[in-house]
Amino acid sequence: MSCAHSQCVKKEYKTGPLAGRQFSGFLYDLTGIHGQAPEIVRINFCDVLERLWKMKENRSRNLVVSRTATKIVQEYKTTSPGTMTLKEYAKLIQRDIEQTFRDLDWNKVGKIEGLDTRRLALVKKIVATFTGKDFLAYSMTELMPTTDGMFNAYVYGFLLRNAGRKFIESIPALYDDYTSFGPYQFTQYAWYDAGGECRGGSRVNTALKHPIFHGSVSKLRGNEHHVAAFLFAVDNTAKLVLKLNQKQLSLLMRIYRSRHAEVIQYIATAHNFPNGRHGAEGAVLRWLENNARRSYIISCTWRPRLYARKTAANLAALDTLL
Repeated sequence: MSCAHSQCVKKEYKTGPLAGRQFSGFLYDLTGIHGQAPEIVRINFCDVLERLWKMKENRSRNLVVSRTATKIVQEYKTTSPGTMTLKEYAKLIQRDIEQTFRDLDWNKVGKIEGLDTRRLALVKKIVATFTGKDFLAYSMTELMPTTDGMFNAYVYGFLLRNAGRKFIESIPALYDDYTSFGPYQFTQYAWYDAGGECRGGSRVNTALKHPIFHGSVSKLRGNEHHVAAFLFAVDNTAKLVLKLNQKQLSLLMRIYRSRHAEVIQYIATAHNFPNGRHGAEGAVLRWLENNARRSYIISCTWRPRLYARKTAANLAALDTLL
């Protein structure tokens, strides 16, 4: 089947604020820009996506990954890429998470997560503060390799404007063997519902008025990525709140709005390193035990700290740009 849009031929694109910046390694793999970026580049984004998935296939040697690669690359070639700006994408994500919040049966969420009335109320209040900008920063943390938030936003914006949201939502995770891809690089630990076992966001999917009808990462498409990410954030928030003692619970109730950026840093770090003393959970418990006097980042051990720093930088950049 032939390509349906101009992203599948070499075409000229203005690099804007990326001009003069260095591109190598994963940044080259992601954008097709190599070396010092000129003011105008020529890129075939279908080739870029195909090469990314080939790298994923070579690493995983997994038949499901190969089948998913073929399907996703073909879908990108034959459907509208959905070019848009960072601001437009943030608004789109905002609509998705607001609708998901409204469509959740919160009493059912409480039963699924084992939350009492007080803890359920806190989870609901916390996730009600999540915004499209927050989830865009979280996505940038997953997709962009640098800790320079402004640079991350410029690269992400360049891809959205020129390759389209469909490209962003098709990017494979190169550093694991799972069928993981998309704006949040979901693996089977973030979204899975099969054989009577539910993981991650799938746990609360059943509390939705109109649930996502499948439990496979390989089938996530379009707005489902953002719905699944919000549900995963609900699940991670609930798991954390369930572990808090009364003192920690009262403190989080007082500060979750004023320390919003740090709550989002927790959501991003919980995606990668959720459990145990050295994970996001341990970091939040230390943060609250010290009365949140210092930043959440300082409470992180080295593994989640990078993700917390990236998310903080990405949020700051988006505060400036959006």
